[in-house]
Amino acid sequence: MAKPLSPALASGALFGAALASSGVWYPSVIDAQVHLRNFHMMKVFLAASATSAVAILSLERAGFVRCIPKKASNWGWLGQHDGNIIGGALLGTGMALSGACPGTVLVQIGMGLPLGLYTLAGTVLGGILYARFAPALKRGKPIDDRSEASDTIHGKLQVDPEYVLVAYETVMGLMLALTSKIDPHRSKLLHPIIGGLMVGCGQLSSLLLAKKPVGVSTAFEDFGKWFWYLQGRGTKPDASTLAFAAGMIAGSWGLAHLRPGVYDAESFAINPIRAVIGGILLAVGARVGGGCTSGHGISSMAMFSIASVISVISMFGGAFAAAALL
Repeated sequence: MAKPLSPALASGALFGAALASSGVWYPSVIDAQVHLRNFHMMKVFLAASATSAVAILSLERAGFVRCIPKKASNWGWLGQHDGNIIGGALLGTGMALSGACPGTVLVQIGMGLPLGLYTLAGTVLGGILYARFAPALKRGKPIDDRSEASDTIHGKLQVDPEYVLVAYETVMGLMLALTSKIDPHRSKLLHPIIGGLMVGCGQLSSLLLAKKPVGVSTAFEDFGKWFWYLQGRGTKPDASTLAFAAGMIAGSWGLAHLRPGVYDAESFAINPIRAVIGGILLAVGARVGGGCTSGHGISSMAMFSIASVISVISMFGGAFAAAALL
């Protein structure tokens, strides 16, 4: 039986509007972050992940939702977490090339940024290529779904997740304080902590409406599956991820038109070919790693997933390395 698409559309719209208001969709903001010139993106990310951790655990304790932390992305090439490391590095390289991540490229489309069209074209192409060729490249054995004990920090330490939540919020707070000290907020953008709280509220809306945490990059893979399904190859994929992505575009578009002139459609210069290549790496890297900056960083890392911590470190490490080389 097909899933209703309205919860995915509504939660996507709220999440997209939150990302748009935070300012992290600007290519110049992402470019400044990967070159360590400005920490606005990092501060929004930290505040959003900290807010998500409280929202997810609170709703789980209330019995309203059941969220599954991401498991290791095992491709059988180098080790249990090889997909997390390789995919994260590819995604980070795509961020440095395109000035976008899998979620913000949808917001760029909604906000009317021409550069986003090239990056989106790359992510769509990446999703098509991944859906077609990934199964032949994956040699890793499926991760056992019967136990989460080895997948999370609290499972490894055999402690209640509430204790890890306290430690997590402390670490996020210290990192926010450090980045704020290094780079005090001076721009006209919304304060990053407020922006991060709004993105966390976007997470809350997804938990309440769709009863699942946010994640964007699966939409690109599912688009690729739809492409091949319509060619007569493969089975019919899920449509809710595409509805969530469409909602993100609609939500950011709505915000831009409700507050015209507040969000500048900047003319940040990136070569279109570079943006397309970056988009391909965003989609392929996210799916190899089993998630993107939203699915791993804002959602699953907030569930204390070990695989997501590894992925996020690999994403930013790959982005910083690629920016240095560029």
